[in-house]
Amino acid sequence: MAELVTSAVSERERLAALEATRALGIPSSPSLERVCELAREIFGTPISYVSLLDGDTQWIKADNGLPSSMPRASSFCDLTIRGGEVVVVPDAAKDARFRDSPLVAGPQGIRFYAGAPLELEPGVRLGALCLAAPEPRVLTETEARLLKRLAESVIDEVRRHASELDAARARAELDRSARENAEREEDLLRQNLLRERTESFSTSGSWEVDLATGHLTWSDGLYRLIGVEPRCGDPATLFRERVHPDDVGILDEAVASVAMGRGFSCVIRVVDGCGRVRHLSSRAEPLGGPEGAPERMIGVLNDVTQEKAVEAALRESEDHHRHAVELSPQVPWTAGPQGEIMEAGPRWAALTGMREEDTLGSGWVEALHPDDLHATLAAYGTALASGQPLDLAYRIRLTDGSYRWFRAYAAPRRAADGSIVRWYGTLEDIHDRRIAEEALRRSEAFARNILESTTDAVVVLDADWRVRYMNRRAEAFVARTSSLKVGDRLADLYPDHVFGELGRHMRAVTESGQACQVELFAHREKRWVELQICPTDEGGLSIFYRDVTEERRAREETVYLARHDTLTGLANRARFNEALAEMLASGERPDLAVLLFDLDLFKEVNDSLGHPVGDALLRQVAARLGQLVGEDALLARLGGDEFAAILRAGRAAEAAEAGARLVDGLRAPFFVEDNRIELAVSVGIAFAARDDADASPEDLFKAADIALYRAKEDGGDTARLFERSMMEHLEARQSMKRALAAAPARGELDLAFQPIIDLENERVEGVEALLRWQHPERGSVSPAEFIPLAEETGLIAEIGDWVLERACREAAGWPAHVSIAVNVSPVQFRSESLPLKVMKALTDSDLPPGRLELEIVESVLLQDSERNMRILHALKAIGVRISLDDFGTGFSSLSYLRVFPFDKLKIDRSFVSDIGRSPQSEAILRAAGELGRALSMTTTAEGVETREQLDWLRANRWSQAQGYVIGRPMPAAQIRDRLGVRPRDQARGTRQGLRTV
Repeated sequence: MAELVTSAVSERERLAALEATRALGIPSSPSLERVCELAREIFGTPISYVSLLDGDTQWIKADNGLPSSMPRASSFCDLTIRGGEVVVVPDAAKDARFRDSPLVAGPQGIRFYAGAPLELEPGVRLGALCLAAPEPRVLTETEARLLKRLAESVIDEVRRHASELDAARARAELDRSARENAEREEDLLRQNLLRERTESFSTSGSWEVDLATGHLTWSDGLYRLIGVEPRCGDPATLFRERVHPDDVGILDEAVASVAMGRGFSCVIRVVDGCGRVRHLSSRAEPLGGPEGAPERMIGVLNDVTQEKAVEAALRESEDHHRHAVELSPQVPWTAGPQGEIMEAGPRWAALTGMREEDTLGSGWVEALHPDDLHATLAAYGTALASGQPLDLAYRIRLTDGSYRWFRAYAAPRRAADGSIVRWYGTLEDIHDRRIAEEALRRSEAFARNILESTTDAVVVLDADWRVRYMNRRAEAFVARTSSLKVGDRLADLYPDHVFGELGRHMRAVTESGQACQVELFAHREKRWVELQICPTDEGGLSIFYRDVTEERRAREETVYLARHDTLTGLANRARFNEALAEMLASGERPDLAVLLFDLDLFKEVNDSLGHPVGDALLRQVAARLGQLVGEDALLARLGGDEFAAILRAGRAAEAAEAGARLVDGLRAPFFVEDNRIELAVSVGIAFAARDDADASPEDLFKAADIALYRAKEDGGDTARLFERSMMEHLEARQSMKRALAAAPARGELDLAFQPIIDLENERVEGVEALLRWQHPERGSVSPAEFIPLAEETGLIAEIGDWVLERACREAAGWPAHVSIAVNVSPVQFRSESLPLKVMKALTDSDLPPGRLELEIVESVLLQDSERNMRILHALKAIGVRISLDDFGTGFSSLSYLRVFPFDKLKIDRSFVSDIGRSPQSEAILRAAGELGRALSMTTTAEGVETREQLDWLRANRWSQAQGYVIGRPMPAAQIRDRLGVRPRDQARGTRQGLRTV
């Protein structure tokens, strides 16, 4: 296998670290099981295990029914150890790297995997702490950090296991040394006995030298000592031949002493006739003559071979014992009957730097940690008083001033009468193990603290649904209505829940093994509760729940406001479009008619009687229209004085009759605040038979709109049914599309710029670029008319690129604090190259990304949301700002504020126009402003047309405002004047913008 490099650590080094820790030999310990159990409870996954990797195999520790080993190449863990961060595989079945893995394709059916590397030291990763589940899911950043902390706990357990193995190995070595010493002592005893038995044999000899003549005389015993027959040759020659080569010098010195008549004593080695080396002890003394001068030398040789062997064995035994003590990680010590230290192994001095004389007696306590002194001495006193073995841990100061944990163990040796003769003890370094155990305890406490600090209430049930654990929030919640506590059965105190809807969900989770999330109404507490129910490995359940009553109320209110007109209570445009699409998409839909109403004289009422009267009139009109169309119809207010209805009509004539009834019904006068008001209404009708498969909501609405236009052309106060002859209007649209396609090449497009001010200082902080079309025959064409045409034809992509490049070049010459806002059509998001086009426009113009703001509407998020969200994140990564435009008019704007970090929220002008007239609109504006601030977004109000609206927005803490009261859309030169841009600055900015074109 090729070596895998993680950071700067090779696979060979990683395997060496794995072998050094003996981690593969770790049994399934309670500590590892607790970590895995804790991971399953926290993350709600049915599977959590510890995985270790050697060269080609994955080994499972603390498993959940998984195989004990499997090939490394097919394991998730092999990917995890390649980096230092948590690896998440949301759906392994869709991941080409793992979909063929036995864990994914096999009976386990794993879909989700998350793994945190077990990093022994930087870059050295032994394996992973893994989560797995048979259903896809994701892991939040907070959960990833927690999983990594739990992985550190596993590494602590690996270190603790290695420390225990080292300590056990040291103790075994010490025991082996003691046994060998005992065996040597027995050998020595046997040798002594042998020597005593052989003393009766001839093991000595003598010699004599006449100093005058030099004649040497040997005894027979001396011949036998060197292994030759007596008198078989010259003694001096025979002896020199037998002397060990290394001892010839000793012999020469002895001969010289004899010649000088000086006594000597030595031990010399000889090689006897059998080739054995024998040690001979030789002593010689001179004997004097009559005149006192020595006449002869007499010497005795004794065979001391056995004694030398015993001495050598004893020295070897002592050396072995000394080395065993010096190399042992433990410190042996002995103490007297009263506890005074009599001896401490040499390792004590090496560890503490204390001299032997300073250690003996009670001097050793000087090395104790001050915090451990009292408890240690108390434990020693108790052991001495009771005579029971001593076993305790304390910290010792080392030579560098640091402290390490040691375990002291001692037992007494007693005399025959039971009195204590001496204490024998050892001091074992347990620092690494102690630190690992404390880290594991802290990790477990940390996980407990997380469960206690979470905003959710947490209840854990066993297989009998008996409460095993409740955090404080759960205890406080149930205390309102019951006395439920740990150990109680849920069914005894909550039978209505257990045998009701909650119980059905709990049983479904138990049977399927799949977690579920549900929102239920707790009748006792009269609160809505969101619950997440997860199975546990023991057959029980973990339930996480929280009170969502206020959230649900706010959500329902927001949903209602998003789909209903706040003034009349009718459905709004969004709800109308939604309902029309649903009815046309239904497989068994009836014949339908769409009716659009426009009040002919309403503007005059508003201008003459004021907005409050106009609002009251609209409410009365809505009530009367509801009576006229009936309960089966859907009635909506589209905005202003525009209403719409969807009716069931058997044929087109019936739809026309219904329109005529509405015209007649609204001719009756209305009475508002003593004012008699008469109105007229124009009605446009489009009919769609049930067999008209080509009918679409857009086409039906457009047809009704064309018919409404014809009714207004005919003088109003009438109803018109759409006819084919009205298609001339559509033909005109086609003509407009052709003209629009040629407009860029003819130079008919231009940009207008509308300022946006900061409401705190009224300084222009931004400018919105607005597209304008000057038609050669029709003159200025409204963007509301030609932008939809451009989107239909796809021209919006080309036009949008032009707008982006032109706006960036223009903004490059403005002050640095002024940003440029450009609208991006949903159609432009169909191109994956949109971020590249934005980068090109920024690069060509030298405009900093932070000064470009792209405005999108909610439909971008509704259509192909996954791809569009990916493009949005790519744009965000460039550094441009993203604004959500027309907020409050879409389908579900709030949900997308949660999934994408918008920089700005732009409220639709329809709400701003109601300031001072509609408390409901003002409430929505306040809520939207608070929402934007809570999400750290800039809030901008569009369509501000009066000073009163501007003051209201400032008072309610809106960030920015845009509208006619601030400045109408203006040409580029005029906006430069507004921004105070001097011609030479703009020229420099323009040159910068064109530099790379």
